[in-house]
Amino acid sequence: ETATAADDAAHASLSRALESFEANHALVNVYDDGCGILPHEDGPLYAPVVCVVSCGASRSMRFEPKRRRESMTMTRMGDEGRDLQALDALSSFEVCLPARSLLVFYGAAYTDYLHGIDDETSAEDARRDATSASRGPRVSLTLRRVLNM
Repeated sequence: ETATAADDAAHASLSRALESFEANHALVNVYDDGCGILPHEDGPLYAPVVCVVSCGASRSMRFEPKRRRESMTMTRMGDEGRDLQALDALSSFEVCLPARSLLVFYGAAYTDYLHGIDDETSAEDARRDATSASRGPRVSLTLRRVLNM
């Protein structure tokens, strides 16, 4: 496979993000089959780099723009004075988390998006990771750096 300029830029960006990253916080979660976690942000107590090791069943992590959620709330509240199209400029996306995988997210994925895991495994996950059971528990090891410790 030939690396493109975009691949090279992504690798350089990841290298810079991990260069000074030293985890001082580890969290292990066990999610039963059919259980996920609502979209959330990790917040300002942590450095804006997250490393997630996934074991067990495959799942999809959904990234949803924070601003889209804000715009939906404002629409429900009847605030028509804001430019909601500008708030919706970012798109949601999913990342497959197969068994024995590592996901590192940082930058805009950390600051501009909420992340969560749906309660059910998507059919797309099962297709992308045919070697792993699509059902069953998932174990997640999350490594972060707590600031000001």
